[in-house]
Amino acid sequence: MFGVAADRSGPSPRRLLILIAVTALVLMTLDARDAPGLDGARRVAGTVFSPIRGLVGWVGDPIVDAWQGALHFDDLEDENRRLRAELAEARGDLARFPDLEAELDELRTATAVPFAAEIPRLTARVSDDRRTGFERIVEIELGDASTVTAGNPVVTGDGLVGRVELVVGDRAVVRLLSDPRAGVGVTSRGAGLTGVATGVGDGQPLTLEFLVDADADPIEAQRYVTTGRDGSQYPADLPVGTIVFDDDGDPALEPLADLADLGYVTVLLWLPEEAAPVEAVADEEADS
Repeated sequence: MFGVAADRSGPSPRRLLILIAVTALVLMTLDARDAPGLDGARRVAGTVFSPIRGLVGWVGDPIVDAWQGALHFDDLEDENRRLRAELAEARGDLARFPDLEAELDELRTATAVPFAAEIPRLTARVSDDRRTGFERIVEIELGDASTVTAGNPVVTGDGLVGRVELVVGDRAVVRLLSDPRAGVGVTSRGAGLTGVATGVGDGQPLTLEFLVDADADPIEAQRYVTTGRDGSQYPADLPVGTIVFDDDGDPALEPLADLADLGYVTVLLWLPEEAAPVEAVADEEADS
């Protein structure tokens, strides 16, 4: 009459929690693997555990998410590296923006040439600018189909830079106005003053020697251009420089073009009919 009373209280909360955790791990393991041999086991597990899927959802979902994240960790790392690389590239482009803007300004200055409009031209980038002893060598890139030849004038939008000295392949060497071997006949149209300007070195104004006496005297900031007379090495009216005075009060010519910082230049495809040395041009202008 006395018997053992059946335990109707069901599994303890602790055992139920363990069962739920084990069930969640089994389900997420079967779901995460794609091996064909596990299809049957996955179906059996689905049938057995389907009544308690809803019960374990609140426990199992975070665990499954964490498990899936662990399985795809390498993919996430690759994506993270790619995003970091793209961000670094974007930051690099942003950091280079001032340099690109400065280069664009140089290109505008070189190509916006308001004088010698009738002369064909070619824009070139300065590829090398170096000093060897007392000599400064400036090289420019011409391109494969260039028609540039020795003797072509080189300018920027501000004024005369020099002339092409040598062409080798797709490059050319430019002799600047500041070179002591360079000279150019100049004139101030309004004042009627004519002379020869000669280089004395980087960063120095050109010496100016007037060829004939004139009624007017040179004045500060007076503008001088090329004479363009027969036999001249340059066409007429290329801006050269403005008058400055040294410590002794003698006039000199400050180049209008920025010879110290050349990024791009324009080559004028022009040659004199008969090239003549500066001395001959000076003698001819003095005789006239």
